[in-house]
Amino acid sequence: MNLFLILFFISLISIAVIVGRKIILLRRGMLVSGEQNNFEIPYIEEVKHITIKKLKRYGYVVLINTIRISMKSTHFAKNKGTDIVNKLKNKVFKQSLENGDPQEVSKFLQMVGEYKHKIKKIKHRIRKEEGID
Repeated sequence: MNLFLILFFISLISIAVIVGRKIILLRRGMLVSGEQNNFEIPYIEEVKHITIKKLKRYGYVVLINTIRISMKSTHFAKNKGTDIVNKLKNKVFKQSLENGDPQEVSKFLQMVGEYKHKIKKIKHRIRKEEGID
């Protein structure tokens, strides 16, 4: 908020300085009050057409750059992520080899594996009896 107030007062002071200089020049007679400036403003349609054309061009450039940056960043993240995962796996594998004791499979996982094997055998028998295989 303070920044906006500072900028406002700076612009207000600069406008006062510009107007003050013009008044001083008018009083000295160096500037004629009815003088016409040769500054021409192009037609509004031309300005509108040019701004739309420039905005489209800059819009395309921004779109292409954002797509390019997103693709490069995802590719970079993907590569670095796989590298990090591989390094972590290697460290964990080396630590387990250094300890010398392989990880034991939990009894629950062993039971689930046995049930899957039994179900596979039962399915194979059913298919054999029905003549599907």
